[in-house]
Amino acid sequence: MVDTLHKPLALVASDLHLSDKTWKHRKPYGDSYGSWNQIVDAAISQAVNVVILAGDLLDRQNNDSEPITRLNEGINRLGDAGIKVLFIQGQHELQERPWASLSPNAYHLHRNDLFPINDKFVVAGIDYQHKEHLQDELSFVCETSRYEPE
Repeated sequence: MVDTLHKPLALVASDLHLSDKTWKHRKPYGDSYGSWNQIVDAAISQAVNVVILAGDLLDRQNNDSEPITRLNEGINRLGDAGIKVLFIQGQHELQERPWASLSPNAYHLHRNDLFPINDKFVVAGIDYQHKEHLQDELSFVCETSRYEPE
């Protein structure tokens, strides 16, 4: 018997680059916010278990309040719908204390325990790394999760 999922398990998104005006030489304003709202709406309408935000959520490290507010509003909407939000940071928003951590509904995967999505799947994550540090971070995940590196 084939084990099939009756609904999507997760929605994965990256490179949101939330910003008032992502394209400096083009007219669209707030387009990244509209895209983020569509992602949140899709996750809620599909009743996924988890949304995984895979880096570059913000367009820069130093932000005005609007992109951070919009990010956390979306994360809180997902949390209110019972959807877990897991994230890692990309090089654009890399901070010692990530902006998404402002929401109690978000779980930062980097250097934390594996996160169970259900009884069959777990997720680990690594924030953006320069190539000389990547192997160390991969080894850390393998050691702390008790999985052998492949």
